Amino acid sequence: MFKALLLSFVTVFVSVQSNLSWSNPVMKEQVIQFASKQYQEITSNQEVSPQDRLYQLSMPLLALATVNDEGYDKVFQSMETILRDPDAKIANNWKLWMLGRMVLAAKLQKDTYHFHLYQHQLDCLLAKPQEEDAITGWAYAYLALSDNMKFLQYQTKLQQYAELARISYEADKTPGKASNYIWTLAMNIFAAAQTNNDYGTYLSSLRSLSSTSSLEEAIALVPEDDYRQWLRSVVRAAFQLRNDQANLKELPADSSKQITTKDTMLAWANEWSIEESTTNRLNKASGYNPGHFSNPGNQGAKEAQKQEQSKQINPVSPVAR
Repeated sequence: MFKALLLSFVTVFVSVQSNLSWSNPVMKEQVIQFASKQYQEITSNQEVSPQDRLYQLSMPLLALATVNDEGYDKVFQSMETILRDPDAKIANNWKLWMLGRMVLAAKLQKDTYHFHLYQHQLDCLLAKPQEEDAITGWAYAYLALSDNMKFLQYQTKLQQYAELARISYEADKTPGKASNYIWTLAMNIFAAAQTNNDYGTYLSSLRSLSSTSSLEEAIALVPEDDYRQWLRSVVRAAFQLRNDQANLKELPADSSKQITTKDTMLAWANEWSIEESTTNRLNKASGYNPGHFSNPGNQGAKEAQKQEQSKQINPVSPVAR
């Protein structure tokens, strides 16, 4: 009887794990290939302004950091070069936003040096009075994402910028204003999911944009060309972080079959991370260790090094705006 129950559990577990992770290597490789191609195209285009190049580079940076690819290093260095150029004309709110993306990318990659360097820099800048616009609000959200203490420190700022975005949207319900407001809510939901503070409040605000409280309908207010699939994956990442299975089921992954845009690249990177997290959670719950029978050798040394690095930076889920 016991053997039959054990066999039944193993069969179900392996089946679920297979359904979750069969596409992971494929997803990861496609993200890496597309992001690497994007990087080459961006760096070879000399007609792009430093501000636009910084923005364009931040997307393959986040994608590569999310799937833990070493190509992250050269993209990060390219962004640093732009930021250090005294002749580069970059708007202040734009710089804050891009620094936020770099902080999150460094955290995802467990790049402790750059994480602490730019987290401190962004913290010092955002401690001063800043513009009251959506872009600056996203910079605060990125800093709040960097660790729990920063979330608590800037919790009121996230509330204030969400309210500003709401007022702006209510006054002029254009697609652009809707997108700014919903992206602000998505970023704040993601940041709040770390501590659960305000998580339900921001989620309720998102649902309230639909007459039926539908997440699908609310997200559909974002124009398709304003990274709607990425936004969807960010909200799902917050659900995954909270182990909010009911909302994950309500808002399934986008069904795109291949990466054709930066939007799908970033969405796929997040979905890869979500699947990895789910698989790891199942493994932990069942006591399954996929590396149990492997040769410890160099692999063991590398894993020990990664574990030591991870102690210095708390883990975080996928990337956001």
